[in-house]
Amino acid sequence: MKFGLLLILIFNFVSCDRPARTRFPTTSGSDPIDAIINGDGGGQNVSDNDNGSDDDITETDDDLTEPGYDNCSLTGYPFWGGSSIGYLNICQNSLNESTFKLKMANSDTSTGTCFIPVHIQSNGSSFNVGIAECVHNQANKVYDMILSKNRGESVNGVFVIKAGTPVNEYFRCMSAKTDYLSGFQYPSVVNQQCYYSSQNADVYANCVCNNFKNAFSAYYKEVSL
Repeated sequence: MKFGLLLILIFNFVSCDRPARTRFPTTSGSDPIDAIINGDGGGQNVSDNDNGSDDDITETDDDLTEPGYDNCSLTGYPFWGGSSIGYLNICQNSLNESTFKLKMANSDTSTGTCFIPVHIQSNGSSFNVGIAECVHNQANKVYDMILSKNRGESVNGVFVIKAGTPVNEYFRCMSAKTDYLSGFQYPSVVNQQCYYSSQNADVYANCVCNNFKNAFSAYYKEVSL
């Protein structure tokens, strides 16, 4: 049985009229939320696949005998995503860094949860290396998940975040420095103050990302794999 996936509108506003698969294509730079962000923002492609033929997050059997999941366990929920996400379990395939098994303790049939492939650096900071896949899920169901990359760095973590405004603001953080340099103007209320306090692109990027962390810290979890 396939489950419909989430519909989010492009960057400036959000709608969840019906389940749909959602992608936020983006290329970000080499620095993370915890430092200065270099990056290029992206739009969003949305597709509906009621038959599940092209879904990137699909329900599956609790089967870890597939190649690449030898050292994986879906017993329990080792990761706490905060009150907005709840407990979850993510296993990465050792033969394909973009392929995962996902299980969540809580159901979410309204807002949805997004998953973004990230590269976590040795200092603990991170940056996204691909687009977001967002899903409405049922509790305790196992899902096969494919996260598409658009950068060369390895995927060694997954950024889990609630759909809607939080994921929009995450990508604003990721592209803040490049957007500042290109003169792009955000209508985002969260980031308006950054224009008045910033004197250069680095200061602006840090301001945007700090605003994101302060406003949405309860809505995301970075899972290191």
